[in-house]
Amino acid sequence: QMYRFLFVGLIVLLATSCKRNLDSLSINEAESRLIGKWTITQVKNNVRGDGKWGRNDVTGNYRNWEISFNADRTLEIYVPDENLNLVGDWEVFEDWSTDSDGDTEWNTFLSFYAYDPQNPEVWRQFLWEEMRISNSEMRAEEETTIDGERVFYFFQLTKN
Repeated sequence: QMYRFLFVGLIVLLATSCKRNLDSLSINEAESRLIGKWTITQVKNNVRGDGKWGRNDVTGNYRNWEISFNADRTLEIYVPDENLNLVGDWEVFEDWSTDSDGDTEWNTFLSFYAYDPQNPEVWRQFLWEEMRISNSEMRAEEETTIDGERVFYFFQLTKN
């Protein structure tokens, strides 16, 4: 009887602390998990366009960036290497997307934009998808085009 109680308790603990795909959460749940200050710990990209992790480590370009998602959907991004304090807005939304095989699925996206109030020509913009989030860690993927090539970025963050 005691082992059953411990087993059930362990299952509940694992289920509530594991990273959850944002697609499995309601918009309100996804937003509440995002709120807080996050630090970028690793970024990799893939210029082959095949969506696989671990091709090029580009963490140095994002080292120790702090992103604060506020409950009023504003945000601050601190870029330590450039001593930049950016401000902006964020939004979680759902939309249909088509994968490389042509399959259509419902996905959750995080869009955010921030600029330097002292120099609005300095800005950063992101559209993250395929996100996994726990109370302390987040992973996200971003697809972009650079010089006509499809490039995937893979972000890992920890919550402060």
